[in-house]
Amino acid sequence: MDTNFTPSAEQIAQTKQKIDAYIHSIDANPDHRSGAYPYYQFHEAGEAIRGTVLIFHGFSNKPHQMWRLADYLFYNGFNVYQANVAGHAFIPADKYWPQVDLKPEIANPLREKVQNDPVLQNFFANLAADPGTFRRPGYRQQIALVSRLVTIEPRLLDIMKAIELDDDPDFEEYFISSDRKTRPQAPIF
Repeated sequence: MDTNFTPSAEQIAQTKQKIDAYIHSIDANPDHRSGAYPYYQFHEAGEAIRGTVLIFHGFSNKPHQMWRLADYLFYNGFNVYQANVAGHAFIPADKYWPQVDLKPEIANPLREKVQNDPVLQNFFANLAADPGTFRRPGYRQQIALVSRLVTIEPRLLDIMKAIELDDDPDFEEYFISSDRKTRPQAPIF
């Protein structure tokens, strides 16, 4: 079975036009974020392709972080559209990006408990002593850290569950979220 198909010149032109219009709208916004543009790589009209791949960058980064993957896919027969995560083409982040934070009445005491805990103070002091040699904590050390955090904040596992599960009923008990605010959206094609 042949899995290749050939987009027409009109299909490619219409898609490029819509993406370029979106990029122009980013430039027109005074809050645009330098270098946070979506990009695309499309094969010439009439050239058979294997498909089109839509790629999203990481939450705290810009589209360019995915260029190696995009190039690899393009050179292996795919068209590629590297979209922006909604709102990431604009700054300041707290105005345009979804924000989820622990409620201050939970975050502030937790921060104080962590700062005053002698075991965690020792752990952070060791990290700060030589930041160039940081290594991810081993499995046992991770368990010990989580255990210590649960000891100083017994609700921690419930808090983690509330953010990990979609539509968890306890989410609003622990978190403040701006995800329901209206933000500029990237076009969907």
